[in-house]
Amino acid sequence: MSRILVDPLNLNYVLVGLAALTSAAYFIRVRGKTASTWYMLGALIAMAIFILVQAFWAFTHGAIAVEAAFLLTPAGMASVVVGGLGGPFLAQAAYRFAGNPFRREANGVLIVSILSILASTMWVYVNTSSATAVSRWVVAFWALWGVMVLIRKWRRAEGSGQSARDRSGMLAVAGFLLVVVASEVLFGFNQYRGSPGSFGVFVLGQILQFTVVLAFPVVYVQFAKEPTTFQVRLVGFVLLTVLSVFGVLAANESAMDDQRAAFDPAPAPHSLVFTPVGADFDLRRTSLSFESDMGEDLRLGDDTKAVLDLPFGFPFAGDTLRMVVVSANGSIEPASAAYPFGSFSEEFPTVADRPLIAPWYTDLNPGAGGSVHARTHPDRLVVTWREVPEWNYFRPHSVQAVLHATGQIDFNYSELPFDTHVGANGILVGPGLPLAGGAAGLTSLDPLTGIGPVANPIAIYDRRLEFKAYLHRETMPFVWVVLGTIAFVLLVAPLFFRLTLTRPLDRLLMGMRKVNDGDLEAELPVYVKDEFGNLAQNFNQMTRSLRTYSGDMESLVAERTRELNNSLETLKATQEQLVQQEKLASLGQLTAGIAHEIKNPLNFINNFAEVNTELADELTEAAAKGEDLTAIIADLRRNAEVIADHGRRADSIVRSMMEHARRGAADKEPVEVNAFVEEYVNLAWHGHRAANSGFNVTLDRSYADDAGSAMMVRQDMARVLINLLGNAFDAVSGNGAQSTPTVSVATRRGTAADGSGPVVVIEIRDNGPGVPPDLRQKIFEPF
Repeated sequence: MSRILVDPLNLNYVLVGLAALTSAAYFIRVRGKTASTWYMLGALIAMAIFILVQAFWAFTHGAIAVEAAFLLTPAGMASVVVGGLGGPFLAQAAYRFAGNPFRREANGVLIVSILSILASTMWVYVNTSSATAVSRWVVAFWALWGVMVLIRKWRRAEGSGQSARDRSGMLAVAGFLLVVVASEVLFGFNQYRGSPGSFGVFVLGQILQFTVVLAFPVVYVQFAKEPTTFQVRLVGFVLLTVLSVFGVLAANESAMDDQRAAFDPAPAPHSLVFTPVGADFDLRRTSLSFESDMGEDLRLGDDTKAVLDLPFGFPFAGDTLRMVVVSANGSIEPASAAYPFGSFSEEFPTVADRPLIAPWYTDLNPGAGGSVHARTHPDRLVVTWREVPEWNYFRPHSVQAVLHATGQIDFNYSELPFDTHVGANGILVGPGLPLAGGAAGLTSLDPLTGIGPVANPIAIYDRRLEFKAYLHRETMPFVWVVLGTIAFVLLVAPLFFRLTLTRPLDRLLMGMRKVNDGDLEAELPVYVKDEFGNLAQNFNQMTRSLRTYSGDMESLVAERTRELNNSLETLKATQEQLVQQEKLASLGQLTAGIAHEIKNPLNFINNFAEVNTELADELTEAAAKGEDLTAIIADLRRNAEVIADHGRRADSIVRSMMEHARRGAADKEPVEVNAFVEEYVNLAWHGHRAANSGFNVTLDRSYADDAGSAMMVRQDMARVLINLLGNAFDAVSGNGAQSTPTVSVATRRGTAADGSGPVVVIEIRDNGPGVPPDLRQKIFEPF
């Protein structure tokens, strides 16, 4: 395995990956995970794998940034695929959070999202340099899709009675998914060809990523259905906070600039002259000799090349070159029968298969600024890289290479910024020598400082690898601090939290359980004078108060029990008195009722007896005069019949009372309703008229033909009708009656209010003043 070289930039990626793994570990510990939590766990693991695999490759290959060639390897392809899965997982977690009303849609989106991952993987073969950016954009798209799903669910839940906690959780998770979208979009544009000032965008993206892995799980578990553990959450939160702080410190741009400046300050403008001496070169450093007439713009873009014909034969590497290849990446390569054009990769190579002339060999990007020019003279070729920025670092390079017909090579450095750590300069004679990340074991030369005769072949000096080694030495103390802090948080912090938080809480809960079970003697030990100590003191004070209150309550209950027993005896005596009084009152009401019942027939008997007395006098006078006595005798007979009928009625009342006293109630019998009502209407009318000679009333009869018969106690119902009709006659004969006193009597068939079956309704109405309000409550009192 290659040597592991750590640098702040990739260390920042590692910290983000570790933070994601920490959050994933928390979700793994959650019991009874829902489908939403499983998908969230998958998204965190995908993020961690995507970041850590690429950072580990950069550590082992001496790279500051992940190179395109790595993305074509199985590990690189796998990292792109796994990283892209984070977006579909987030979308599915959004579908399933707090219920899933869109099941079919969720399944369809899952299939489409997986296909989008496959499509983004194929993009690697089309444009390797933007593969990572496309993967991040896919994640951003599906995270944004999850935001829209959560908003739809929030609006749907408003009228469905779903809890306010679920609705708040939907908005909270949607907000953090928006942070994911912002982070991935920023990283994607930063990695897609780059633009000036994008290092600041990179730092902002890192902060957003730490916000996601730090705060998102904390917020998510507040609204999730699964039970959580306080201590695990606390340790995880502390660890995520530490990782986030270290990550932001590691991504400090000014610190990186200071390290670059300390390693390799920007050199002053100068020229290097390689003069052939036999098979070797003599190297000397001179003042700058930069040709201002740069010639034709070759219009090169990122990672492109141009073939130039030479008007002279240029001796190099044992051959005479008539044609060379100019690369946008700051190099000139031979193009001859031994090294035909087209046999090498169009991308920035990591291994050369030909000799190389490199005034400054790095990943320059003319597409982002500057230009590459060539001017051919009869005795020399001038190639100029004018203000061309490095890919992703954006500081311009102005470098010039001059190939003389004599074999002399000049390197002119007009503008070479200090962050040239990703490049190499020199001359490579002989194919098959590694250029980037693998210079160990070769004879190295720094053409910027080395002066004097140089043996052939001259190896390219890999400044990137050297700078990575320098960064590794500078970064390792920070790494040890990070590792020590992580170990402290994972090993010491749980013990600290257990002693200072969890154990006091457990003691408090145990004491509360004892009190809940009735043990008022429970007390908590007070070890420290902090919040938990105060809580324990308050708990002990509460139990003492409960014991005192319990003792007082027992005495109070005993005293109140004695008082209650005395009150109960008094109440029983009072109740017996009330029962006797109630019996007497009931007896009085009964007597009054019987008197009222008997009074009606007796009134008839008395009234008709008086009438018969008058008729007897009339009969005597008529007999003395010799008049016809037939009419008077007929009246006497009718009155006698009425007297006899009311006598029988009085006897029936007395007999009914006696039977009621013996049996409780008389037997029911079928009675023809209309005839029964008519009989007692006439009886009541005649009786009232007999008692009141001036009484006159209009009787309005309305008997339904289908009234039929009904089961009733005849004498009881007869008393009801007599009483009702008597009350009605009394009401209409008073001062409150209308101009024409009217009593209406009607019968009809109906249905019981409870729906149990048919009933017969007897209605009696009058146009009198009605029952006074103060008497209405007494209508249904007994008797």
